[in-house]
Amino acid sequence: MKDLFGQSCEPHANVIAFHDERYSMEWLYHGFLIVEQDAYNSLEEFMAHCRKESACAKAVRFATLNGSSRKSSRTRLGLLWAKSLERDLLEYVRFFLLGVDLSRIDRNLFGRGEGESSDVSMRIYNRFFEIGLFSALRWFFSDMDGIQVSHIVAEERHLPEHDPFPHHAPYRINQRGSSVTVGCPQVAMIPAKSEGSDWPQAVLDCLQLTDVLIGGFAQVLDDPNKKPGCIEIGEALLPRVRKMNENPFNKNSRAWKRLAMRFFPDKSIAEQVYESERPYGMMYPARRLKFEDRGQLSLFDLVFC
Repeated sequence: MKDLFGQSCEPHANVIAFHDERYSMEWLYHGFLIVEQDAYNSLEEFMAHCRKESACAKAVRFATLNGSSRKSSRTRLGLLWAKSLERDLLEYVRFFLLGVDLSRIDRNLFGRGEGESSDVSMRIYNRFFEIGLFSALRWFFSDMDGIQVSHIVAEERHLPEHDPFPHHAPYRINQRGSSVTVGCPQVAMIPAKSEGSDWPQAVLDCLQLTDVLIGGFAQVLDDPNKKPGCIEIGEALLPRVRKMNENPFNKNSRAWKRLAMRFFPDKSIAEQVYESERPYGMMYPARRLKFEDRGQLSLFDLVFC
């Protein structure tokens, strides 16, 4: 069996992690699409079918879905992906969203002295990237003795020379000595404009799918975007996100151990929590859905505001 990169892989538990992030309101969201190697061939066929059905050969990015699905093939494809989260897609992938409430993070814990503000933001981003990926794998594969990440894939972005992002998470996760190991030395960074590149189409599609899912989840949570395509995807994802919000630990759900949302921190916490090897213990699973109650006062307004 071959992986997304055409490399041979042994018949053991092995996954590839795709990542994207989104800043929305006062939140930083890290989204992780987890694909098991033995599901790759079926996923590749499914993604190709979606492109054919939507008649879309273009790159899809949530933030640029300006038109409705009636007019835009990009929006049609993104909407098809979003709707498939209730059907076929969950057979091939897992998706984990970590939301970090930046208004409740003590920035002093991520840099003291004369450090630049941008360096503090960099450390927050990198720390919660690592926490999100580790938490996703531990949650989704809690019944397994071990899980190996063969590749971590993210969209390329401008990084200062001293930013350790590419190798930070692989190194930190391996240092934990847990059941999760990372087999790649650093994150594979794919250029945003990668059409016509040597990257397999399945890799590009998975990265774009991650972008659409994190954008859609953020739309349901914060309602930040008024573009028709973004609203359509939010509407398609709302029923599933609502179910996750109302009963996040429903073992009878077909999304059990396939989809998860966690938010941080769940209360005012002490400094040692940030340095702990188990910070996911400070997460909570449900939040007000602003997309759901536009113009209305909901129960989550009363509880979380």
